[in-house]
Amino acid sequence: GHNVIIPALLCGNAVLYKPSEYALQTGINVTELINEFLPKDLFQPIIGAGDVGQAMLEESDKNGRRLMDAIYFTGSNATGSKIAERAGRRLMKVQLELGGKDSVYVHKDVPIDDVAAAVADGALYNNG
Repeated sequence: GHNVIIPALLCGNAVLYKPSEYALQTGINVTELINEFLPKDLFQPIIGAGDVGQAMLEESDKNGRRLMDAIYFTGSNATGSKIAERAGRRLMKVQLELGGKDSVYVHKDVPIDDVAAAVADGALYNNG
């Protein structure tokens, strides 16, 4: 999701960030790092399990308008399906990265040992 956070902030959006409940320390570290460079309250972490994420999707202001315009989610197909269904009912923009790992393009001029280490680090980054 970090490849979405920075562009969103650069385009003038506030960001609510709900890290995985299985990688909270990573989420806290990301939050602390990003907030070193931003005005207060522009990037806000939301800590909790799936019920917290569900509440974020369903939250409205006093006039019944949704509080979020878009959602980006990386995770399982099952959770992604639930998010797509709820967000679709509210006409929110949705981007999902579901199941499996990111594909990687490696140019022939790159030292393969360096790339292999970087790809393995990226794939296992949030594993605790």
